[in-house]
Amino acid sequence: MKYLQTTLPIVNEVLNKSKDFVDNIINEIEGDMVKKNHLPFNERDRELIYLNIVFKLVESLSKNIHKEDILKSLAVKTSGGKLAINACIERGGQDYHLSTESILAGGHSIQSLHRRYITKTNLPTVDNSGVVKQVKEKISKLTKIQQLENDLRCFDLRTYKNEEKLKTLLAKTNEEILAVEDSYNRCKEQGRRPELFIGKDLPGQIHESQETFDTFMKEWEVSILNRHKRDIEFITSDIKNVIGYRAHVVKKIQKLA
Repeated sequence: MKYLQTTLPIVNEVLNKSKDFVDNIINEIEGDMVKKNHLPFNERDRELIYLNIVFKLVESLSKNIHKEDILKSLAVKTSGGKLAINACIERGGQDYHLSTESILAGGHSIQSLHRRYITKTNLPTVDNSGVVKQVKEKISKLTKIQQLENDLRCFDLRTYKNEEKLKTLLAKTNEEILAVEDSYNRCKEQGRRPELFIGKDLPGQIHESQETFDTFMKEWEVSILNRHKRDIEFITSDIKNVIGYRAHVVKKIQKLA
């Protein structure tokens, strides 16, 4: 058992025998997640999915299995995405039968499709709430870590995009910056502002002096270049901030791991 070792030897053996069944489900989920999210599927993702798959199985089996029970026989069969388990268990010198079968439930309304396990046995019930709690806590911790790792992926993507934008902005000359400003270049070519307003409601053309026009165009040019500088400053600041956010998240992951 790579991801889970309970205090119940028989449950561990069932999980071991069910490995191929669980691996097939994980592989299907991995393919869907990679296709949907366009993100790599790491070992922690695999472990969390594994625990979510086997949780209901462990919960069902642990209601009747004692840590001192002896496994005399075990048969695990899979068919059509379903799992069937039959076992003979000895307790106190007496043989008991236990069978478990998975069924698919939900898949409609607000309830997602999931597996349930129906267990039939003549074994008395036992209190193994600690075993179930162990799995729940591990799932909870890994879910938090996964969410934080997703935050890291978003931060890394944001930084990559910012760095590409910054690289493009820094490479531009003043001439290239001004060249894409259509209104500015149209006014510059015509040698006048396209339309001014006289009073409040009377549109009309004012024949301003060349000096006034040149001053206006120079101020406009400075405004465009200053806006470009502000864009650079904003992206540079965002890159710095994201580095700080990322470091904070990494510390959270290290504390949980």
